[in-house]
Amino acid sequence: MSLAAMCAAGYGRMVFTSSINGLYGKSEAAPYSTAKAGVIHMSRVAAAQLSPQGIRVNAICPGLIATSIFGASMGTSREVADQIRAQRFEPSPGFACKWCDYVPICPAHEENF
Repeated sequence: MSLAAMCAAGYGRMVFTSSINGLYGKSEAAPYSTAKAGVIHMSRVAAAQLSPQGIRVNAICPGLIATSIFGASMGTSREVADQIRAQRFEPSPGFACKWCDYVPICPAHEENF
């Protein structure tokens, strides 16, 4: 639903995906942390502007999500990282996927990107 349609309906929900790094910046990831802080601030400003129209705006700030891409960034081959992830049978904190209940496009699932 577009912002114009939400304003016309007097109701709407917007959820942005930021990162824990947007709340607690890391010097080794300064550009990433700065960008994610911008998403959080944009969400706050949008919430203040849109709440009179009945539109809620939030940002979720997940920590590390165990994906093969993350494993590869830590020096583990993508194949090994995929094997480690495949050994996880049940979702647990930081693993896919408790986000699916809250957002339409889950940041923890590669197929949704």
